[in-house]
Amino acid sequence: MVILTVFTISLIISIPLASSQETEDEHPFSYKLGAKNGPENWHKVNASWDKCGTGQTQSPIDISIPKATVNPTLGGLLLLYRPAKGMLKSRGHDIEIKPTEDAGGMQIFGDIYFMTQMHYHYPSEHSINGKRYPLELHMVHQTPDGSKLAVTGQLYDYGQPDPFLAELEHHLKIMKNKHKKEKEVKLMDPYKLNIDSEQYFRYNGSLSVPPCTEGVIWNVFKKINTVSQQQVALLKAATNDLGLDNARPIQKLNGRLVDSTKAKKA
Repeated sequence: MVILTVFTISLIISIPLASSQETEDEHPFSYKLGAKNGPENWHKVNASWDKCGTGQTQSPIDISIPKATVNPTLGGLLLLYRPAKGMLKSRGHDIEIKPTEDAGGMQIFGDIYFMTQMHYHYPSEHSINGKRYPLELHMVHQTPDGSKLAVTGQLYDYGQPDPFLAELEHHLKIMKNKHKKEKEVKLMDPYKLNIDSEQYFRYNGSLSVPPCTEGVIWNVFKKINTVSQQQVALLKAATNDLGLDNARPIQKLNGRLVDSTKAKKA
């Protein structure tokens, strides 16, 4: 059992985010292929984003289930989330949800990673066996000293509305109708994301948004959740970005291996 002390919790709230975190202003770059500020030219937009062009372990990737290696040492992710206040923010191309108080996190290899923010991509950035899904949620985590980063990816197919997004719809509509860039949320509950933390793929990658920092532990959940078409449309509309897609192209594996948890018994 992992016990989070008051000191540890207060520490993550008080420390500044690492400079390797994703940029909070996405307006300088775009997702339009061929554009001067498009994905293939992100490294030219800002000198500190050089990894977007020179990195060898970039994200997202296509995850081939047949080629993934079952790693018996991978256990279920220990999730330590807790309901918390937060802030919805349109960063330019996506909607970010940033906790304004301790929202917990997860444990990997004995390290505690606190969730610093979550955001959505449409369509999904990662693909499974070559298939991209309508939506992907990224939850960005870092250790208290800011030296290590880990991101989880939850993919969605169209179907029943997502319970987590359902609680945010009112706030997203206000952002859309009043052209607000930020909206305070009194309570968000990460457990309503219905994550199956027992089954996932893991690989060494990067942030998929500039500055494309490498050395990120990626955990992409195998279970595909559902989201309604109306919820995806609302996410797009709330960004005031003309509903454009915001998924980075698939990056080369460059010899990387993708680990997989052992499949559950029927």
